[in-house]
Amino acid sequence: MNEKITISAEFTQTDVAAALMCLGEELTPDIWEQIKAAPSKIDFSKIEDKAERMQVKLGLICLLFGNLAD
Repeated sequence: MNEKITISAEFTQTDVAAALMCLGEELTPDIWEQIKAAPSKIDFSKIEDKAERMQVKLGLICLLFGNLAD
């Protein structure tokens, strides 16, 4: 099973600023311009814990099917 799907999500500037604030970082105008310029791909391998990585993936897939059910 090597076929893949793509799931996209949109976040407001406020969403991104709040998330960065939780990480102790600030969303600068330069960073905002950089990240909004093109779609970003999530590198799941950066989540070191295998169980946590699977939880993130499952969460995204569940959201996808929740949207399909609407």
